[in-house]
Amino acid sequence: MTLPQPGPAETNRTGPARPSVSAAALADLLGRYDIGEVRAVEPQAQGAANLNLRVRTDRGDYLFRLYAAGRTAEEVAFELSILARLAEIGFPAQRVVRARSGAMQQRWQGSQVVLLSFLPGRTARQADHSPELSEQVGRLLGRLHHALAGFRPVGRKAAVELSELQQRLVGAAALLEEHRRAALATWLRESWLSATSGVSLEGLPRGVVHADVFDENVILDDCGQVAGLIDFDDAFTGTLLHDVAIAAFEFGWGPAQTLGPASVAAVCRGYRAEQGGLPKADLIVRAIWLNCYRFIRYSLARTLAAGEPPEADPYLQRLQYLADHDRRAALAREIQVA
Repeated sequence: MTLPQPGPAETNRTGPARPSVSAAALADLLGRYDIGEVRAVEPQAQGAANLNLRVRTDRGDYLFRLYAAGRTAEEVAFELSILARLAEIGFPAQRVVRARSGAMQQRWQGSQVVLLSFLPGRTARQADHSPELSEQVGRLLGRLHHALAGFRPVGRKAAVELSELQQRLVGAAALLEEHRRAALATWLRESWLSATSGVSLEGLPRGVVHADVFDENVILDDCGQVAGLIDFDDAFTGTLLHDVAIAAFEFGWGPAQTLGPASVAAVCRGYRAEQGGLPKADLIVRAIWLNCYRFIRYSLARTLAAGEPPEADPYLQRLQYLADHDRRAALAREIQVA
């Protein structure tokens, strides 16, 4: 079997290079699966840490994933058990392809390897954003949480709750200080204190959190309708509100880094239609604010590495936008009546 050589490993600006695999090694790994004749291999852009390759065969398309070296077998098993459960109930997500040995995951040179089905369609993009699409995303997320209610994945995965968000905030502030932006670092720390003041997530519904409901993981069909959800690599068991917050700020933000209240409210409306109640609107808005801190360290590192000032960072801009009390209040009112 002759395969094209995948492109060179891409450098992750915030860590080590994305893993790579030679054509010979890839041929050996794919040969462990009963997937027919491989006709083409195409690197995929999504993913900051893992290597994702679209494998075209005479039987269909698959996604080959070589995980970053730090991803443990237990963490991958956690993800795959979720996908297996979703396959059982017919939720539109990728399916795990087992090797001829029956194994769901393999190990190659210290890294985990899996093969998944390739969902037809295309990923969403900002040009697709609208209240209608936002409501569809909310419905899909509600269906996901409803489908996985009570499910306990195998393996183990660390949750991303408030303590972890705080650690990422600390890392972002330290990065700003390294670049001699002490005043901005101070503002970032003070904004965290404001965002967390009086907040408690105790008692909120918990379950499997996808944790990555972004454009590149939402699949649309030929008519631009939501058709599926991919990439459960970041999933964990935690507070379900995190997912609603991430989907709301992803599909609610416009190109000028402003939130569209109608789109945010539509995510919540769609979610309620499938899953039921959500907490009070002001807590939803606070969760949107808090989840910006989840990405600020990573995003700032990329911005600074590109030679741009921190003020150009999209997540810093979002935090500055949400720090305004009147904006948050207006957003909460829109969600309340949705």
